[in-house]
Amino acid sequence: MQRNLIRFCWFLLLGVYLAGCWLIFASPGAGGRWLPVIIFVFVFSLAIWAYLTFRVFFFYRELAAFLRYLYSGEYEAGIKLNTVFGDEVSVLGVAVNKAADRLRQFDSLRAQKVSLSQRVTSVVCEASRDGIVLADMDKREFQFNHCARAIFEIEQENISFEAVEGQGVNREFVEFFKKTTEKEKIPQEKKITLRLPIKNAQADLNVKIIPLKDKNERTRLAVIFIRPEPFR
Repeated sequence: MQRNLIRFCWFLLLGVYLAGCWLIFASPGAGGRWLPVIIFVFVFSLAIWAYLTFRVFFFYRELAAFLRYLYSGEYEAGIKLNTVFGDEVSVLGVAVNKAADRLRQFDSLRAQKVSLSQRVTSVVCEASRDGIVLADMDKREFQFNHCARAIFEIEQENISFEAVEGQGVNREFVEFFKKTTEKEKIPQEKKITLRLPIKNAQADLNVKIIPLKDKNERTRLAVIFIRPEPFR
């Protein structure tokens, strides 16, 4: 019964309204005899209308706020359930909260996979004997492995895109990097002079950039191999 409470109230409100109309128009000569009944019908109808208005519009406000949180990437949101009523709105609220719980689980699994993938990538790069620079397109940051740091004789592992772009001598590298990762999006190599904003470290290198794209063909990560000697 409770799961159909709102539907029942809608039909009950219609029935009460029709009954009130019948009392007013079908028995005009009854006079004050029906007045208490008419007042009761009016008050009862008003109470039902207030209940329906409160339940529907309050839930609409809660659902709109919940969707705004979802759109902003906040999956910890949910709908506050009213335990007093067990009507259709409450059932729908439970279903929405279950969907939010499932979204949180998926988001947590995705974050764990991304974190694990990043750790694996970092470990592989550090274990490599080649000079490798990972370009994180979202963080706009270059990550140098130990061989790449040894080439430039630096200890700092992470350098921002802006810091590299700010070096005037890197104009050719910046243009090559953007063309490879943003326009053509295919592996390319070139001999380039690269200068870092640390100790004025500079080297003439053979650079090979391999862009890694997502399903939307957007480059999310680029692997940059650097060597003083040509690639075989």
